Amino acid sequence: MWRTTIKGLLAHKVRLALTALAVVLGVGFVVGTYVLTDTINRAFDNLFQDIDRGVAVQVQSVPAFTANGPAGGNNSQGGQGERVPASLLDTIRAVPGVRDAEGGLAGYAQLVGKDGKAITTGGAPTLGVSWVN
Repeated sequence: MWRTTIKGLLAHKVRLALTALAVVLGVGFVVGTYVLTDTINRAFDNLFQDIDRGVAVQVQSVPAFTANGPAGGNNSQGGQGERVPASLLDTIRAVPGVRDAEGGLAGYAQLVGKDGKAITTGGAPTLGVSWVN
């Protein structure tokens, strides 16, 4: 049985080599996909863990309305409330125990080209945030 198998393999060396190459390439692509997926997942996990590092409290207004999310929970992202006045920043800084306080804005931001037309992003949301250095 083994002799027949070995003779058959040696009789078709090119087919054996190409089959081995196909298996190696297939395994390599699968492994590469898993490594890329894990790398991207880790990058996003680290991003969302570090985004509010050192922030103990956020002061924001009450949203205009709330909506039930797809998971059935109450989601406060249903609407944006009024902006918190910039004058409140000095009051927050004066609270005992507050080491630092910064103001910021975040929300929908549509970019417009020189021709006056909206620059589309192919479905990705166009978000704008203020930069605090």
